[in-house]
Amino acid sequence: MLDTNLTVIKSSSDTTKTELTLPANLMRQRTNKPLCLATIKNLEIITKDFNNFNGGRPISPDTAIEYVRHLKDTYKLSTARMKKDYFKRVLKENYPTLYLPENIRNLEALFKTVALPQVDENKTGKVISEDDYNTLVNTLKPREALFIKFLYNSGCRVSELLNCQTKDVSIKGKVVYISIIGKGEKARYLRTPLELYKQIKNTFGDGKYLFNNYKSKSGKFSRQYIYSIIHKIKLEDDITYSPHNLRHSIATDMLKSGLTLKEVSEFLGHSSVATTSKY
Repeated sequence: MLDTNLTVIKSSSDTTKTELTLPANLMRQRTNKPLCLATIKNLEIITKDFNNFNGGRPISPDTAIEYVRHLKDTYKLSTARMKKDYFKRVLKENYPTLYLPENIRNLEALFKTVALPQVDENKTGKVISEDDYNTLVNTLKPREALFIKFLYNSGCRVSELLNCQTKDVSIKGKVVYISIIGKGEKARYLRTPLELYKQIKNTFGDGKYLFNNYKSKSGKFSRQYIYSIIHKIKLEDDITYSPHNLRHSIATDMLKSGLTLKEVSEFLGHSSVATTSKY
C-alpha cells in the first residue's frame, strides 16, 4: 500500500501534470552542465515511453510506481534498473523541488516500494571469446576495427586510447610501448603489436595523437564515437557490450595463459590486485 503522504510529484504552480516533458536545452539540474548526447536520447525515450504508458492520467506517486512495476515486468533486471534511473531524472527535470533534501528522501522511499535488487557487478560473464572477437573485427569497417583491436590488445580504457600521443611511442622489436598517464594520474606503458601500430599509423597519419582526428579542433575523437562502435557488438541476444568487456576479455585470456594476478594488474593499470581478482 502506498504511503499517501508521499505527495512529492507536484508542479511549482500546484497544478497536476498529465505528461512529462524535457526542457529544450536539457541542462542538468543544479550543475548547469550539458548532458551528453547518449543521455539526452535515453531521457527522451523514457519520457515518451512513460507518457504512452500513463495515457494522459494525472501524474502522481501511484502512476510513477505503476510505471516502475511495468519496467520490472517488461525488461530484464539490469535494463529495468537503468530505465528506472532515467525515469527518476526525468521526474527531477519536470519537478525541480525534488532536488530538495527532504523530497529526495521521499522520492527514494517511494521507489523502494518496488524492489529491484542490485545486479551482480561481476562482468566476467560478458567475456568475449577469441572466436567472437575475430568475428567482430571482421564485420566492422576496417577503420572502426582498429579501435577495437587496440582496446583489446592493449587492455586500455577509452580515455587512455583517446589520449595516446605519437611522441610517447617507443618500439622494441615487435612490440610498441606507449607511455600514458592513466586513471588516478598513474603512469604506465600500454603495449600493442608492431603490426597493429603500423596499421593505425597508415590509417590515421602522423598527427599529435595515435588516433588522430583531423576533423576535430582538438585532434581527438570523442568518447561517444568510440562507444558507438562498441555498441555495434551484437554477439548474443539482449547483451550490450562496453569497453570494459574488452578489458575483462584480455585479462581473462592473460590469466588463463598462466600470468599472475600481479602481472595482469600491472598490465591493466589497476591500483589494487583485488580489482583484478574479480576476473
